[in-house]
Amino acid sequence: MARALEAENLKTGFLKQQSVHLQQELQESQSKLMMTEQLIGIRTHALEAAKLDIKIGFLAQQNVHLRQELQSMLMMTEQLNGIRNEELASIVAAQVAFAVTRKHG
Repeated sequence: MARALEAENLKTGFLKQQSVHLQQELQESQSKLMMTEQLIGIRTHALEAAKLDIKIGFLAQQNVHLRQELQSMLMMTEQLNGIRNEELASIVAAQVAFAVTRKHG
């Protein structure tokens, strides 16, 4: 009976030791899981930031392109205004010449 009790005590001690060891492994695994989740969160934020950088770059490029188009349109408009001003000046000059010839004619 003493041997059976001793064997049972040895089993119990071994099981307690295994239990402590498994609890330590569980805590280590939980700690690793938390660190992994933090890294995933950091990487997700970094990915979102990279996406925003790409969008900002694309929008800046579009902005430059649109400014160039607007500059080109402005130059064409100024040229057209210049042509119209010259036409108006020649029309006014012709009308003045016609009025002067009519008056003195």
